[in-house]
Amino acid sequence: MPRKGPGTRRINVVAGGLLAAMALGCILWLVPLQVSEGTSAGDLPPSLIPYLSAGVVFLLAIGLVLQTLLRDTGEALPVPPGSVLSDLLLASAVTGVILLAFSKLGFLALAIPLTAGAMLFAGGRNRLVIAAVSIVFPLLVWLGARSIFGVYLP
Repeated sequence: MPRKGPGTRRINVVAGGLLAAMALGCILWLVPLQVSEGTSAGDLPPSLIPYLSAGVVFLLAIGLVLQTLLRDTGEALPVPPGSVLSDLLLASAVTGVILLAFSKLGFLALAIPLTAGAMLFAGGRNRLVIAAVSIVFPLLVWLGARSIFGVYLP
């Protein structure tokens, strides 16, 4: 059973601050460096969706911080147990390592174990379903990227 206490306010403020900082990093650094600006007449720039996504995350994160700081209901909100935070850190670290290895090993070689791991992490226990989804979903993404969008994933 989760604990209740004032720690939730701190968690919301810290999480909102981190999300806002990451969104600003995407807007100011990641998108300009990684997304080309070249477009033809009448086309939307390729950076439009990344900028919109990062902007929405930034606004929602600022909203979380402001709501937490300005709207104190006095109610004790549930504080997630430490295992949730450690699981989140572990999943983030594994995903980061996989994304860094993406260009060396290729999409299919990494997407299959990442999908299986994510399903296990989320509580999936049926081995047949995990195996089928872990193979079929990345394969469909790979084929869709190639045949629909003309993008050749490594």
